[in-house]
Amino acid sequence: MPHDVYTSRGSGRVLFADDDESVFAPTAKALVDLGFHVDCVCTASEAAYALTRLTYDALLLDINMPGNERLELAEELFDVKNPVPVVVLTGYPSLDTVVQALRVGVVDYIVKPPRIPELAARLTRAIRRRRALAAMGSADEQMGQLLAWMKSVETSLVDQLAAPPPTPDLEHILGRLPKDAVRTLTPRESEVLVELSRGFQAREIGQRLGLSTNTVRGHIRSLFSKLQVNSQIGLLAKFLDRDTL
Repeated sequence: MPHDVYTSRGSGRVLFADDDESVFAPTAKALVDLGFHVDCVCTASEAAYALTRLTYDALLLDINMPGNERLELAEELFDVKNPVPVVVLTGYPSLDTVVQALRVGVVDYIVKPPRIPELAARLTRAIRRRRALAAMGSADEQMGQLLAWMKSVETSLVDQLAAPPPTPDLEHILGRLPKDAVRTLTPRESEVLVELSRGFQAREIGQRLGLSTNTVRGHIRSLFSKLQVNSQIGLLAKFLDRDTL
């Protein structure tokens, strides 16, 4: 965990990794005065451990610190999903270190001793950028979840609409009718009754049962008489009446 912690209510939590106390102590305190929360460590391994224990908005990282002579820590973080933004602080600026910093995804590069207003401004910019990206990532994730839910609802509705309605069988239909009337039906009339309950008309029933339309109509007239109804709608209404008994 961090050796030193400088706290304030401020604009973000910063992990400051530097092995030179003459630099990190006054710098950390100055950042706190500007509203940052600052934790300090002295080696790259301590910084790596601290990053696994707490969530930081930015890492202020010294070069030529034990374990980070070639920005090894920044390189490790670069390979992590949603890495903490790294601001490099060095007392030995060179083109080589600038190129190396850019290669491993460092977001800013500052020379020691830092001017505090400039350092604070760059940290703030890095923190705001990270928070904006995090918000966008969260919004994308929520949108993805919403789209997945909408797709599942759509699929469910399509499946329901595509599924054929249940078709009543003869036993189910006859169970809805008065027993005295059922006993008077012939086998063929029972078959016609099933087709009528499914909504088919005389011509369609004839095609399904291999009968002429006139023969089917004769069976329908007989059914209506025995069941004391005047139409197919009346027949269906009788089923409903039985349901409500």
